[in-house]
Amino acid sequence: LFKGLNVEEAHILCLDRAGKIMDEITLGKGGFDFVNLAVMECAMIIALKRPHSVYLAHNHVLADVSPSKEDVIFTKSLRIELYKFNIKLNDHLIISGTNFFSLKLAGLL
Repeated sequence: LFKGLNVEEAHILCLDRAGKIMDEITLGKGGFDFVNLAVMECAMIIALKRPHSVYLAHNHVLADVSPSKEDVIFTKSLRIELYKFNIKLNDHLIISGTNFFSLKLAGLL
């Protein structure tokens, strides 16, 4: 999904109640070290797909997969907005090459 990219992209995987992927949404494309996303707009786009739950994933162009302050704030805000639609945000994964960071496993979700 992110192989060979030289800009950041953010994607959502939509899952049904059985946990099967029902859709993938590209939320946005940015620059070398950012992607601008509006929480409410993203929540509305996701809600239109009517998933049971979602995974948020975005890439970092450089090898460092550590989340930025903005990554953490966006994730927490999106989780709150999706909850209003009865949609669970399972995790936010940051990916670079073969490395990844899970905000859920790090206790940041």
